[in-house]
Amino acid sequence: MSDSKAEASTTPCQKPIPKIKDISMMKAWKDSKAYREYTLFVQSLNRAVHGLKNTDSVPISPTLEKLIILLDKLDSFIDQCPPKGRSRFGDAAYRDWHAKLKQESEQLLKEALPEQYHNYLEELTPYLQDSFGNSTRLDYGTGHELAFVLFLLCLCKIEALTEQDSRAMVLKLFAR
Repeated sequence: MSDSKAEASTTPCQKPIPKIKDISMMKAWKDSKAYREYTLFVQSLNRAVHGLKNTDSVPISPTLEKLIILLDKLDSFIDQCPPKGRSRFGDAAYRDWHAKLKQESEQLLKEALPEQYHNYLEELTPYLQDSFGNSTRLDYGTGHELAFVLFLLCLCKIEALTEQDSRAMVLKLFAR
């Protein structure tokens, strides 16, 4: 990812648009540069933590520390959204939590990231928001996990996170 910042700085920031709407679009995704970057990123994270345990001590950069605090704040929203009772598909209070996530996420990212990265918030915020499930369907799945990994990949492409953060990304942030 050595040329990623140069590439990121010449590419205009834009809000991500979902392009995989059904199974027929998977081939285009698997043939794309974005898919190759995603796959290489996941493989590099895997190599970085091979043989380690979630409990192992690893260095945590200031930006990663702030991202962990961001996740802690999202966790604290749970207390502000009391259970409404379970339905067949889950507790509807999740919708309140997700609405709070959408309302607060850009500000939380501003607090977590150094100011030089704030011009990327329009692109980063939807990836963060999509990392925590769907408030309409009350579900969470692999697509939401993918959004979180893409959020981390974007942070690496703009060099808010670096290769030295790989172990902590997996063992401390993703495991969180």
